[in-house]
Amino acid sequence: MSEEYGPNFVTLTDEEGNDIELEYIDALEHNGTTYMAFFPVVEEGEEENEDEYGLIILKSETVDGEEMLANVVDEDELNDLLFVTDLLITDYSSVVFEASLLDIPMLFYAFDLFDYISKRDFYYDFESFVPGKIVFSQRELTEAIVAGDFESEKVPPFKTKFFDHLDGRSSRRVADLILRFIGEEA
Repeated sequence: MSEEYGPNFVTLTDEEGNDIELEYIDALEHNGTTYMAFFPVVEEGEEENEDEYGLIILKSETVDGEEMLANVVDEDELNDLLFVTDLLITDYSSVVFEASLLDIPMLFYAFDLFDYISKRDFYYDFESFVPGKIVFSQRELTEAIVAGDFESEKVPPFKTKFFDHLDGRSSRRVADLILRFIGEEA
């Protein structure tokens, strides 16, 4: 809890010793872990910088009897969270492949797309590649969420382009391959 802002706010200290004020939004418990959503506090008179302002998800951990907030960094945790995800908002992450397999609607918040392309670029043309709507500002992001406009019709063609087998029998095919390799029939 933040002494300056009240009970719905928390003050975190980063690795460089800077205090970061976050406003608590909501929490979700999944598989015994509590995940909390926060927005950074924008100080009065300060402009909201879209490059640094966004939803922050942290998990609650108990270390030596003390509750601490930690980043969600383990890929297994990310995959678990996808099972309870109603909408994925991402930028250029490969998580879109896993999300597409689960038919999760997606929004691509690409406020820096043209800068990103000029510095790194992509294997595919980003604007025709992504399985969802691309938005370039917080306003567009909010409008798309409110309208339920995710361009979800792009997900099925994306899946069929990048995944050969979507019939739920992949484990059987792997087992058959292993048995053939060692000379046994399934």
